[in-house]
Amino acid sequence: MHLSTTTLIIGAGPFGLGLAAYLQSRRHDYQIVGKPMEFWERHMPEGMLLRSNTNWYIDPDHQWTIDRFLSVHYPSRLPTDPISREQYIGYMNWFRQQADINVTPHYVRQLRQEDQSFKAELANGDTVSAQHVVLATGFQYFAHLPANLLALLPTERYQHTCDAVDMAAYRGQRVLLIGGRQSAFESAALLAEAGARHVHISYRHETPRFEEADWSWVDPIVERMADCPSWFRDLSAEEQEEYRYKLWAEGRLKVEPWLENRIRRSEISLHPVQKSYPLLYRLITQ
Repeated sequence: MHLSTTTLIIGAGPFGLGLAAYLQSRRHDYQIVGKPMEFWERHMPEGMLLRSNTNWYIDPDHQWTIDRFLSVHYPSRLPTDPISREQYIGYMNWFRQQADINVTPHYVRQLRQEDQSFKAELANGDTVSAQHVVLATGFQYFAHLPANLLALLPTERYQHTCDAVDMAAYRGQRVLLIGGRQSAFESAALLAEAGARHVHISYRHETPRFEEADWSWVDPIVERMADCPSWFRDLSAEEQEEYRYKLWAEGRLKVEPWLENRIRRSEISLHPVQKSYPLLYRLITQ
């Protein structure tokens, strides 16, 4: 079967579905292809809590919000409670139903340009022609495992965090987490709670503060970029670096306060300002 559309959205995660809702409510012609919320269901661990609050919903028209979903389906939840992975997946499925977004549940096998348009071949053999294409495939395909680090590791004894989602598989094991942001600290907590013998976290910077991040300065920037897409590129190098550092500091030098009690336990050791390779060698040879 061959389909034709004005805009093809590749990827049916939060950003792809949010864009589909935007186009649909404005009666733009589009098709969205992908497995809805597959990454969240397969590559996020059970029990994970989101760093984002209820203001980070994806409905561009502010109708199908996270608060609205939670008030109906989780009426006893407190406003200060973090959102769980399960609640967020439930919200996204509810949002897709409420916004009436029809997703073609197939991967794109090949995308090529033909004259002034694009043609996508789907895994089931169907094709889609489109004037415009939006790639909303998420971060899964950007996972990076440094070759010099892998050279130190025994075969089949390492995983990227997007694949290490079955925490019960590490019961009774010693685990080294390389990285010091929110996902590393929460993975450590989940591993310890699942019965890991000991969890080490190694990172290059100082230990983050258990403090809620301040993202209030981001919304004005997003609005500015919507009006002027080249806004950041037009800044001086010094100004760009200021924004990079501010983003880095909020994201890396703070982790959520609800993690502190779960991290401060004897089964978890923190190794700040470390090069991971010497520490890794010591742990392997112990």
